[in-house]
Amino acid sequence: MLITHDWRAAFPDLAGISDHVSGQLDKHARFIRKPSGAVISSADTAAENLLLVVAGTLRVQQRSADGRDKVLYHIQSGESCFLTSACLLAYRGDSAQAVAETDVEAVLIPRSVFDALMLESKEFRAFVFASYSSRMTDLLMKEDAFSGRDRNTPIH
Repeated sequence: MLITHDWRAAFPDLAGISDHVSGQLDKHARFIRKPSGAVISSADTAAENLLLVVAGTLRVQQRSADGRDKVLYHIQSGESCFLTSACLLAYRGDSAQAVAETDVEAVLIPRSVFDALMLESKEFRAFVFASYSSRMTDLLMKEDAFSGRDRNTPIH
């Protein structure tokens, strides 16, 4: 049972969840602490948990063909891992690695609980998709900024 502290304070979008969902999270979620430099998840492994960062910063990176690590994005306190969410939703393996840039406190929600709550809780589903949507929008905006493309110009 998760009794470390009220980690949900870092995730205000979870404030509206039912007592049942709250109980499921408290019962099954696992709180972890990792030092700076620790690998939290590895590339080419099955996504088994939804990762929610309570404190600290993670760097999500992918190894390029030439062997260099390319930073995809960072996850701060109050955010979840976009790629892990996508992998859980699609039942696919993770293609990137998450590394602690600072000491990190995080909550892991097991796949079985994630799947059950996605089916039964509108509020939990909204939380997952709002986080996913926010990160996707951020990434698209950054890609536009780097490419110099004007969002009002149609893609052909």
